[in-house]
Amino acid sequence: MVTQERLIDFESCFNFRDLGGYSGLHNRPVRWGRLYRSMTPDHMTAADVAKARSLNIGLVIDLRGGSYQSSGPIGEPPARRIAAGPSFLRERDELPPEVVAFMALPPEDALPRVLAMYGPSFATAVAAMSADPRASVMFHCRLGKDRTGVFAALLLKLLRVSDADVIEDYMLTAQVEPQMKRLLAGIEEAAEAREPRVAREPVDRRAIECVLERLESQYGTAYNYFLRHGVAAEHLNALIESLLEPASAGPDATRRADVPVAALIPN
Repeated sequence: MVTQERLIDFESCFNFRDLGGYSGLHNRPVRWGRLYRSMTPDHMTAADVAKARSLNIGLVIDLRGGSYQSSGPIGEPPARRIAAGPSFLRERDELPPEVVAFMALPPEDALPRVLAMYGPSFATAVAAMSADPRASVMFHCRLGKDRTGVFAALLLKLLRVSDADVIEDYMLTAQVEPQMKRLLAGIEEAAEAREPRVAREPVDRRAIECVLERLESQYGTAYNYFLRHGVAAEHLNALIESLLEPASAGPDATRRADVPVAALIPN
């Protein structure tokens, strides 16, 4: 279920929200305070930074790629920051033809392609998460809409959250998209011109539906997606267990506790 409470208000950082509370594998809820998604936190005010630090975020994942050297103060120690993903900062005449083609695609065609384009980067991010599975994580791109949206969808599907909740979580961005774009338009020079069409256009329900369809048709499950991109099964299992609330007592709780997570997830 999507609730308004998951959106966390900041002065100069919008689309910051908690992915906790969704029903996952065996109806176990996703833990609150463990997975956060956001637009870039680069422009947070001092009050924003203090509020963000109170969330005890241990890992910041910047999906804008290695061209960016910072995610602002919340990406600095004691938090650890990694950059994962190709960058669109270069001029168009310097980009590979397939990237130029991607940048012109409408959202319903572009967003599913992020699965392949960012596969190694998303795997790097999940490997970093699994290295410290108890750490709270915040991941972001520029708007926290598309690259962040696909990664959020993959994480939620890894935890076996329903398609309906994944779609509704993606669409929460619509509530704050105008504020984000106004903020960045007043700070960045011509940044939007370097963004793909999917980033410039409004958040699109059909686009995330196409991502889920592509995920199922090409990989079967998010678990398989990460396996195929090199994340070890034991790391995925540990991450899943750490991100879900403990199983409630029930007639089959003991039996399930003895079965590896991978055995409970169809390939």
